[in-house]
Amino acid sequence: VMFGLLALDWKQATALNTIISVILPWNYIEAYPIVLATQCCPAAASFMVMVVNELFLLICMSVSFWLFETTIRERIVAELEAGLVQNSQSAAKKLLSVTCDAVVQLSPHLTIVGDSSKLGHLLLSGGGAQLSGKDFTSLLVEVDQARFLDFVQVSSQHYL
Repeated sequence: VMFGLLALDWKQATALNTIISVILPWNYIEAYPIVLATQCCPAAASFMVMVVNELFLLICMSVSFWLFETTIRERIVAELEAGLVQNSQSAAKKLLSVTCDAVVQLSPHLTIVGDSSKLGHLLLSGGGAQLSGKDFTSLLVEVDQARFLDFVQVSSQHYL
């Protein structure tokens, strides 16, 4: 088990443990030179039990190493993807803040989330803290509300 854990690769661990699983019965044969072909010999039965145990442990350890490596790999990939999403979102926010007068983050229910001080100043309503949690469509002219909702619906279906 120690050799397999040091490898940290399920393929290398399986190879090392296979070698060890072959050496142990081989050493048993060398240490106890008996005729293993007879069923009446108790040493032959213990040898077969040892071989079966070694094979069972080899399979269990190989599956465990594979599961461990797969779990770790999936977690690393998920963390990298989350980091990429955060970096992309941050870059998009910076780009929008340079090109737009106000940038607002909306919840899935189209309510304003977080700081919207620039929008508050643009609407001449004071600070952006009072806009947090407010329905964004209520800030639009009635003629544009339906068009905006249609745009959001089409856009959300496109990304799903």
